Formats: sequence, C-alpha cells, structure tokens
Amino acid sequence: MESVLALLTDADLERLIIAYEPIWAIGAEEPDTPDGAHTSALLIRKVVRERFGDVLAANLPVLYGGSVNAKNIKPFAEQEGLNGVLVGRASRDAGQFVEIVQAYQ
Repeated sequence: MESVLALLTDADLERLIIAYEPIWAIGAEEPDTPDGAHTSALLIRKVVRERFGDVLAANLPVLYGGSVNAKNIKPFAEQEGLNGVLVGRASRDAGQFVEIVQAYQ
C-alpha cells in the first residue's frame, strides 16, 4: 500500500476509496470479523496519515469488502472506522443483493 500511495497526490487521494478484504477471505465464504476489519481500517488510515496527514486520512472512505451477505452486513456496515461495505460475489445475484440491502435497512 505504501508503494501505491507514494505515486498519488493529495488530489488523487481525495478521489480514492479503499476496499479492504483479507487475502485469506478472497474467494472464500468466511469473512473477517467486524473487529478484525476495524483493526485493518485503523492500519490503513495510519499508513495514509503518515503520507498525507490527519485530514485526508480521516476523510478517506474505507470499506469492508469480504463475503458480505444479508446475515453479516450490519456488524460490518456499522463498525466504527469503516465507511460501509463493498458487496462482492453476492452482487451478481439480484435476489441476494436485495436481501443484503433489506437486512441493512
């Protein structure tokens, strides 16, 4: 992440959204925990803060993007330090996607 951030300007960062998913959860059906996602979001913001300062790091949208479904969306979407979720595989199925939206409402 540091090597990518080194290529960005402040203006780039103002348009950036970071979606976090642990490598072991990619393609799996087991998500991280909301606390684990929170810890990772804090680390992401720390790295961004070191390069761009407090204001840009605080305003950076950080989403959780791993195996979100209707049963687990609320704890992730409401986790402090995260700005929402990125629905992956379930977004390909309109019925599942509607269930996720309804579960969050």
